[in-house]
Amino acid sequence: PRQTAAQEIPSVTPVENLNQAWEQAIAVDLQFAAALSEVDAASANLSGAQALRLPTAQLESRLLARSHEPAYLIDATAFGAGGIRSPYSPSEELAGRETVRLPLYTGGKIQHAIDSAGNSQHAAALESHMRMLDLKLAVAAEYIEVLRSTRHLQVANAHLQHVRAQAEDIRREYEMGRTPNSRLLAANVDKANGEAAALKAENRLRAAKDAFNRRMGRPFDGPVRLGWLRLPSEKQEL
Repeated sequence: PRQTAAQEIPSVTPVENLNQAWEQAIAVDLQFAAALSEVDAASANLSGAQALRLPTAQLESRLLARSHEPAYLIDATAFGAGGIRSPYSPSEELAGRETVRLPLYTGGKIQHAIDSAGNSQHAAALESHMRMLDLKLAVAAEYIEVLRSTRHLQVANAHLQHVRAQAEDIRREYEMGRTPNSRLLAANVDKANGEAAALKAENRLRAAKDAFNRRMGRPFDGPVRLGWLRLPSEKQEL
């Protein structure tokens, strides 16, 4: 029969290298983002301090509107003309003023403000760079810890398989009466020690992966696949 249901393909976590881990950690680290914001703020303060030595222009305007036009009312009834209305001001008035200011001498106040803002901007840039280096160092340490714990678990599992197989062989020999009970007890002790060592290595690897995922901004129980590091080969001339 023809299958209509789509088969689910298991997702495979891609292998992540150290450079990718650095980029991810820098993208999600809040302290580094705060350091970059400090650099932006210091740069804005420097631009503001530099603008103090530039001329400034200010334009003011005023509009006065009246409900009626002001006027004098002259009584001319004696001349047979009645009341005469004589305006003395328009109903709307518009006035404006423009002011230009240029600092001529400030006793070094502006230059000192520029120097102070420049030093703050430089310090903020250095602080953000130091934060990035500290972050990369922490990521590299956690990355190497995952690789080291992975190798320790592999060694512990291989040793556990060996002591289990050895304990099984000794148990069979004991059942056939070919070995004393003390040797069987010693083999069981070695197997228990191997199981404890394997469990300890597994917990160490889980803790290392949890710390790495936390640094990457991912869920603690997320999968982790890291590429092995290759040290550059140094050519020596004899």
